[in-house]
Amino acid sequence: MRTLVLSAAVVIAVLFADLPAQAQDRVVLPADFAHAQARDVAPIFGLVHAASQTAPSDALIRTLHPRHWRAGRLTAEIAPRMRAAGATPVQALSDVWGYPMDGRPAPFADMAAFSAQVRRQAELLGPDAIYSVWNEPNSGSFWGNWFPEGPTQTQDAERRLYDTYEAAYRSVESVHGQDAKIAGPSINGYDFGALRRFMEAMLVRGVRVDTLAWHDFPTTLEGVEAIEAHLREARRAFVEDPRYAAVGVRQLLIEESMANETHFAPGALIAHLYHAEAGGAAGLMRACWDEPAQGRRHATSNCWNNSLDGLLTPQGAPRAAYWAMAAYAASSQNRIGARRLAPGLYAFASRPTAGRIVVLIASARSTPIAVDLPSRLDGARVARFPLRGDGRAAMPRPAFATTPNISALELAPQEVVVLEFTGSNGREVLPE
Repeated sequence: MRTLVLSAAVVIAVLFADLPAQAQDRVVLPADFAHAQARDVAPIFGLVHAASQTAPSDALIRTLHPRHWRAGRLTAEIAPRMRAAGATPVQALSDVWGYPMDGRPAPFADMAAFSAQVRRQAELLGPDAIYSVWNEPNSGSFWGNWFPEGPTQTQDAERRLYDTYEAAYRSVESVHGQDAKIAGPSINGYDFGALRRFMEAMLVRGVRVDTLAWHDFPTTLEGVEAIEAHLREARRAFVEDPRYAAVGVRQLLIEESMANETHFAPGALIAHLYHAEAGGAAGLMRACWDEPAQGRRHATSNCWNNSLDGLLTPQGAPRAAYWAMAAYAASSQNRIGARRLAPGLYAFASRPTAGRIVVLIASARSTPIAVDLPSRLDGARVARFPLRGDGRAAMPRPAFATTPNISALELAPQEVVVLEFTGSNGREVLPE
């Protein structure tokens, strides 16, 4: 997790500038894009910290259908809420131990104490939890500051990190046997070389890594699209390559994402999820950040104010980003298609009930764009999730408005739109 204070306004218009070579003002929603058989898809959205035992309400959490939920010292207390929402608990073991910035000693300085603490956490949480060993070990604040400056600092830091991973794995394995689920290396940013060194070390040491995890914080549209490429590269190299079969990587997890610069932009958040899904991620978890002071309100961290990592205001009211996430979660039920329509433009189609089609269309662009429908719809309903200002203001649940004879949808920058229609028009536009 990173705690970088936001500027007064989210600078999405600059950071998410359209790809100039492919910029388009209009695209057509393909008539054949939802031919697939409807099936439930596990939504890959996840949370980091996010809530207490009582706040926010269960209803606000359940609507998002989080798949993973990572926390530190509070994990055991809020694990029942995690499981009730359908999320797999992810225990950040390093949060429980502490960091150099907290004045804590290094785990390898007393490996027996560290191992005992890990065993206690494993006994508390059970075999279904994922045990993430160390948060951002390529950061000085979280790991590197335990090592003196010198020519072997990087090598020493990595060797000691691998010692710590092995100790954590042996401790969880002693409690849960072959069901032990270890995640790592949870580095800050995708780094293929660092992942390969980690996998080589685990192979030599005989350590199984159930979940290969890293953090990814793109701030440009090209960077968001690269999430998919990173996942495909990592899968080929570390899951499909028989060399690493003994390490046993079962899934790829982006353990933190959604940078502070795009934290409240509905369209950008859906873009992250589209490319993570397309790359085969088991999950993409929303990072939490510091929010700047506003008026008489002091700066606050949305890691610790029970705001679902800033999807809610500090007072607990949903923001536009919350409703976009809820729409994405709903799109996973009876999904019939997901497609990138143009750079920064995405569509998810589902059939919640027979004869009823719902299409979520999200723009991660900085300029308006129109989406033409293959044919005119009579009596379709449309709900809009726009970015207003910097996105931090509360937004009531967007209402559906019936729109007669609709043939196109105009999307503002960073807007998410949900289109719903039924009957013969549905079969004509998105045939089964």
